[in-house]
Amino acid sequence: MKPIKRSNGVEWYADGTILLFRCPECKRENYAPAVADGVCCWCGYKPKPIKKQ
Repeated sequence: MKPIKRSNGVEWYADGTILLFRCPECKRENYAPAVADGVCCWCGYKPKPIKKQ
């Protein structure tokens, strides 16, 4: 599946999945479980879902 948007280490997918590879807040790379969880394991940052139009 291809992401619908990529920005600053975050990927958003059409099914609502958000992957957080690198946190745009603290700039640290996440551990694998945190990537799939969508919440930064270092600072707790959680990206907002993309609003469907």
